[in-house]
Formats: sequence, C-alpha cells, structure tokens
Amino acid sequence: MRHLWIVTVLAIGWLTTSAVAHAQLRVVTTTPTYADLARRIGGNRVAVTSIMRGPENIHRIVATPAKVALVAQADLFIHSGLDLELWVPALLRGARNAKILPGRPGNFNAARGIRLKEIPRAVSRAQGEMHIYGNPHYVLDPINLIIIGRNLRDRLSEIDPEHAAEYHRNCAGFEDRMKRELLRWLRQMRPYRGLKVVGYHNVFPYFADRFALRVIGYVEPKPGIEPSPGHVARLIQLMRRERCRIILLNTWADRRTAESIARETGAVIVPFPEWVGGVPEAKDIFSHFDFLVGNIVRAAQQVRAEATDAEPVRGDES
Repeated sequence: MRHLWIVTVLAIGWLTTSAVAHAQLRVVTTTPTYADLARRIGGNRVAVTSIMRGPENIHRIVATPAKVALVAQADLFIHSGLDLELWVPALLRGARNAKILPGRPGNFNAARGIRLKEIPRAVSRAQGEMHIYGNPHYVLDPINLIIIGRNLRDRLSEIDPEHAAEYHRNCAGFEDRMKRELLRWLRQMRPYRGLKVVGYHNVFPYFADRFALRVIGYVEPKPGIEPSPGHVARLIQLMRRERCRIILLNTWADRRTAESIARETGAVIVPFPEWVGGVPEAKDIFSHFDFLVGNIVRAAQQVRAEATDAEPVRGDES
C-alpha cells in the first residue's frame, strides 16, 4: 500500500508540473536579446527559447530541422523583421505553424514602431549586404528596447488576456529600470562625447547616436565584404589622420585584420557583442550594455592617458 501511495503522489506531482508547463506560453525568439526581454515581460507565464546564440553572426544562421521543430511548437515567435534574419521564412515554412505566420497574433515583428536609420535610396549588389528597409540593429539603443517591451506587453496581453495585468506590471518594472540604467550609462559616456571609433561590420548607428560616438569608418569596405589590402591601407591612413585609436570588433569578426590595423595605428581593440550572450559577461540586457559602455569608457581612458603621456614636455621658458 505504501508503494502504491508513493506512486500516486509522484503521478499527481508530474501531472501538476505538466499542467503548469502547458499553461505557459511557448515563446521562440531569433536572438538571445529578445529572449531576455520576453522573460522580463512574460515572467513565469512564458517558456522562452532563442534560436541563435549570442556570439554568432545573425546573417549566417541556418534553418536546421532542430530549429524548425522549436518553431513548430511556438505560441509566439519574436523576430527582428526587416531583412536581418533571412533564414526566418525557411523556418516558418518548415514549421507549418499557423499561429505564428505573418499577420497572426503569434508572429511578433520587433521593428514595429522603431524609427529606422540608414534607409537606402537605391539598392544594388555592389553595396554588399545592404538592408533595403534600413539598418536592422536597432536593439543596440536602450530606448528602442523600451518600445519593443511595450509592444510585447500588448501582444502577450492579446494572446493571454487573463494575465494582462501581470504583463503590464512586468513591463513597467523593466521600463523603470531601463530608464535609470540609461541615465547611468549616459553619465559614464558623457566625457567622451564625439569619440572617434572604427567598426568592423555596420551594427553601430543606433548605439553611436544614443551615446554620441563618431564612427569614421569600417574594416569591411561594405557590409559583408572582406577587406582588401588597399582598403586596409586607406583605413589606416584615415585613422592616423583623424587620430582615431579605437576599433569596435564584432564577436564573430576576423580578429587578425583588426589586430594588424591596431599595430599600425596604436589602436585599442574593444569587443562589441551585438546580442545578449555575445560574451560571457553579457548575461542579460543590462549586463550587455554594462559590458559595451564599460569597455568603451576604459578604452577611451587608456587612449587619452597614452596621448597625454606622449605629449612632449616643454622646457622652462622663464
């Protein structure tokens, strides 16, 4: 009898756990940044999985059967929209999940309501990996994450109206914290307004505008195009002329080219993960921006100190 009682208790516990898990909305996101945001807005009402890992190049993701299987079970699919994740249509076709098709409540395009930058007037293959709707790396501006969070709150409330009040509370908490942290990051960056930097791949317009950086050039001559020796030589000349000594390097980029440029210019290489999880220190949205801002500030301090030390000491003119 005791054995039967134990089995019965375990079975009840398993059924209860299964019911709770089933009650959660299954959210699949394209990136870890959206995954962290979904957990913050959805709380314990959502079970979230990201398709890609943080260090990866989002342009190079492949719609594998395992990824398709994840999307097939999703109640909500969160993506960047525009033409950043060109592998998303293949995922949706393979998943055959009517709930998350474009135009359905289960398909969440994070670009809605975002003021896009760098919308091209004309597009051709000669321009490299151009984004015809505008630069899609808008999550690197904390204000845009607030906009996305509000939209996600509303979508979750539409799908799951019973818990709408909870989603609104979670969103308000996220927004309040983001505003406080943004003020702190802006204070950290204020002494370096107008700081000149070079990037590797063009993910910077939203971040640079928010934090008043001046991107003077890129290691890639055009997005997705490998740098030629001639381009590298011209970039080195530009950096010397502009006295630019900071290179912001994408986590997936070829470090050897950046290192060769740094040797010729005395530049500091600063890792620049685009997404949460791009480096171990960027565990969530807030630690991600802590990492980005902190490393740029430290590099700027180093460059400024070295420039001061290199100034010739003037003799006593008395």
